[in-house]
Amino acid sequence: MRSQSLFVHGGLLLLASGLAYAGFTKTAPATASQRLEVQVYSGTPAQLERVEFSAENRSVTLTAKSDKNGRYFEGQLSRQKPAPPAAKTADGGAPPPAPPAETEKLSFVAVTSMDKLAEQLAPLSAYRSLGKLEESQLGDFGFDKPEGKLTITLAGKSHSLILGGTTPGGADRYVKDEATGVAYAILGNISRDLENADSRLTERSLFAFEPEQVTRVRITAGEQTRELTPMAGNKSAWAGADTPNQEDETASNWMVKLGRLRPNKYLGEAPASGSTPVVMVEYFEGKRRIGELALVRGAAQAAVSADQPEPGSDAKYDYYVRTDHTRWYASVIRSSGEQLDQDLGSVLR
Repeated sequence: MRSQSLFVHGGLLLLASGLAYAGFTKTAPATASQRLEVQVYSGTPAQLERVEFSAENRSVTLTAKSDKNGRYFEGQLSRQKPAPPAAKTADGGAPPPAPPAETEKLSFVAVTSMDKLAEQLAPLSAYRSLGKLEESQLGDFGFDKPEGKLTITLAGKSHSLILGGTTPGGADRYVKDEATGVAYAILGNISRDLENADSRLTERSLFAFEPEQVTRVRITAGEQTRELTPMAGNKSAWAGADTPNQEDETASNWMVKLGRLRPNKYLGEAPASGSTPVVMVEYFEGKRRIGELALVRGAAQAAVSADQPEPGSDAKYDYYVRTDHTRWYASVIRSSGEQLDQDLGSVLR
């Protein structure tokens, strides 16, 4: 009898454990051991044409483009800046109405960062399907107060997802297919990347190739041209192509500074109005040209005069860079551009 009693109690314990686990998995956050096992929709990264994301006070649109260097995405971000606090009156009376919140619009290029995101979006997979939720269940997953919307266009077909809340722990997110009403738990970084597209998706690398691939560069400014080659065993040392075994320290320092440039704010395909070309740098791997960089100088954006400042004056300039990889011109740190501009004559001697 005692053994039968233990058997019964053991069975009840297993049943209770199973029920507890089933209840837990309804809302449990995804862990590293969980797999994306449910497909929300099919597709391939190459079919991804457009991504539209909207959330409170911001929206992001990414449109696929293609050129001789491959695919990239043009991004548009619009966000509402918080309104400044209303001014206080000296006599304690009613303060004047607060100025309206401003809308900030940014354009950017996304290349490398979009490769991973495109793979996650096409096809879109989920940790699990929650099925069609009853009205009483919407609040449990954040769909009573949706936090945004995500629309993916693949090969001409659009898929719209309503953004619910995050899973317990905040790692992942619940979404609901607008067409079918079926809810899913998907990777949380998808919405995080889009919500912070200006920092997470904007292209910050100037080139797609690795520095080790470069065997020669051609530097051109006006009618002056010089070729440099990297010295074996020291990737930071450069020599003139006509004296490959003798390091040119000035050229080495200039190339190191050039390699540190990073795109900041993207302007578009054309440089700023009134810009002056500073230098063109072509990169080669053997005889094959693998990249090109253009640096231009323009009047500082803060300048109020319509006239361009004269070279050598105290007026400041802004600098913009464009490569095959970035496609568009983007501003760089002013001091970095100035140093390259000022030292260029010594490199082209």
